Amino acid sequence: AATRRCDYRLELALLSFMDKLKQGLLYVDAAMENEKESGSSAESARSSHPMPQFLQSLLGPKRHQASLPQEMYKGIFKRIGLGGHMDVLGIIMGKVLNNLKVWADNAVLVKETLVLLATLVQGTAGEGAARILLDLEVTCNLLRQHTGEHVPFLSYPANARHRTTYYLTLTHLLALHLEDADASGA
Repeated sequence: AATRRCDYRLELALLSFMDKLKQGLLYVDAAMENEKESGSSAESARSSHPMPQFLQSLLGPKRHQASLPQEMYKGIFKRIGLGGHMDVLGIIMGKVLNNLKVWADNAVLVKETLVLLATLVQGTAGEGAARILLDLEVTCNLLRQHTGEHVPFLSYPANARHRTTYYLTLTHLLALHLEDADASGA
């Protein structure tokens, strides 16, 4: 039986939303890390990392002007019903994997999905979430089952040029995993 799929434009819109969600997640992580390192309020974090438009619209016009308390950082994704940081990353990674399976025959969706994966892992300015992703079961499964048998987009000739992005991104994850193992003496 053929799998029914929604319109690919809806999938592209969902990928765009997940990219915004990822930006917000990385902002929150950076702000919390800066606050922890400096021991000061989130004001210094806010000045060094401008708040993404997604979070500004979520918080409202006045709220994003002030510094955000750490409790809000921790609960921001729970407030929109997606759970904590790990849950949000798990949802995004699950969507990436699902798209690479279900939409394997749509080169546009495959490309946008891989762009999301690459920026999630590598970030746009070094603020990727790769180390966190390594703790997710869905990421571990992807690393173990990375071939065309498990990720069908690799079997489509139209996606040949996207294989490089896919394997470079996975290699980046593996390199971080090896660095962590070397650092821990494992």
